[in-house]
Amino acid sequence: MQKKTCAKILLIVTIYSALTACFVFFFMIDQLTAFIKGRTTVSQRLESADILQFPTLIFCMNPATKLSVSKKYGFKTYRDKFNVEVNNSYLDDRFNELSYILNRDYVITSTVDDDMKLKEGLNIISELRGPDKFNFNVEPIRTYYHGTCTKIEPNFEVTRVPLRFELEVTINDNIVELDDKPKYINLHFTSNKTWIGLTDYIFPQLTPPSEDISFQQEFTNFILREEEKYFDEGVENNRKCLHDYLILSRNCTFKCNTLSYGDLPTCKTIAQLKCMKGTGFGTEYNDCYKTPKASTYKVDRVENPYHVDINESSTKLYIGTWSRIKEIQEEVPLLSPQDFIGSIGGSLGMFFGFSFSATLLSCIEKFLNKVDRLTC
Repeated sequence: MQKKTCAKILLIVTIYSALTACFVFFFMIDQLTAFIKGRTTVSQRLESADILQFPTLIFCMNPATKLSVSKKYGFKTYRDKFNVEVNNSYLDDRFNELSYILNRDYVITSTVDDDMKLKEGLNIISELRGPDKFNFNVEPIRTYYHGTCTKIEPNFEVTRVPLRFELEVTINDNIVELDDKPKYINLHFTSNKTWIGLTDYIFPQLTPPSEDISFQQEFTNFILREEEKYFDEGVENNRKCLHDYLILSRNCTFKCNTLSYGDLPTCKTIAQLKCMKGTGFGTEYNDCYKTPKASTYKVDRVENPYHVDINESSTKLYIGTWSRIKEIQEEVPLLSPQDFIGSIGGSLGMFFGFSFSATLLSCIEKFLNKVDRLTC
């Protein structure tokens, strides 16, 4: 009888130990890892919105720099403009000379407003086939890969649809070198939160859509649908974050910047720029590009391939939104503390619940009785 009791206890301990090992190995480790590392998932839904955000449009030329100016300074790659010093020349001046500048090298006009040329600062643009006018702020931005681009940022919210604008981009006649004429426009559909990532091309959370438009194309239609995304981390003021990072992390006599993500003065020399770059930028720098909430856009492109402009110096763009439906995407923890406790508790119940334990003990008892009869 004592042997039977010992065998029963040993068998129960062995089985429960095996169950515990299976529980930990196949379930608990994954759940605990997901909880500790803060793994996230994305919830999605569609909703009809009363207020929409019109995109911040970034116009960049492609190629980004003028070939004749690159040859003049002996630049062979786009990195050279940030790394090669040139005597009797300021970095700031070379950057301007290399880049395509609004109203110097090209113009953007609102065709609805009698071909009004957009200028730096506030611009009031009429909608296409509608009675209203809307405020846009135009600003040049310096980028690492795209040279100087033009940012057109809306100062309004969309409260009705459809809403469309007609813009025309034209290369000025002062660009006489054929190799200096850009072949395409890189049009980036960003938001007031995500455009700043284009300066250094750092997008830790989402990459805004972009389209290449040939100057051979007479016109192109872009129909947009907003997607609103929420993230579990980010900063509210990206420019201030980058500004503070450069101020606090660099021990330079002259604090400066070359790209358009801070309020520092422009670096004049390569030596000044290299001091500000230091040995590189850390994770804190990349974190400044994160935002807790941002809009991106689904872009449908419609163009007529038979309408080709042999002039190759201008193209029209129709940009607008037609629907109130927008997609909401929210980054949420894969396991909240309540979910983690409930998941572990539920699984423990499955492995070691009363009904399971009772069945297991009954089977062990029958097995030992059968063994006992066979040995007698």
